[in-house]
Amino acid sequence: MESHQWVLDKFLFARQTYCYGDQLDYFDHPNTIGWTRLGDEEHSGGMAVVLSNGEDGRKWMNVGHPNSTYTDITEHVAEPVTTNDEGWAEFCCNGGSVSVWIKK
Repeated sequence: MESHQWVLDKFLFARQTYCYGDQLDYFDHPNTIGWTRLGDEEHSGGMAVVLSNGEDGRKWMNVGHPNSTYTDITEHVAEPVTTNDEGWAEFCCNGGSVSVWIKK
């Protein structure tokens, strides 16, 4: 079985660096869920996570950082995402996968 250490290391990095502040959950679909962490005074930047146990998934979520670009550190999705003036954007993941989006 192929090692998943590379993605586990990315999850741990994201957890230690970006999982601060309020969490907003987006559990409005049976196969695709997401959540965001908004950051706090010491850890700004925010983070978005989307995962699906079915087809490709998308979630319109708020990360609290207007006009900011986010990239998927799992490298499953190559195209960056930019938030709007209110800090909302559509974050995505591949089917049967997870994507962790952090501020560029």
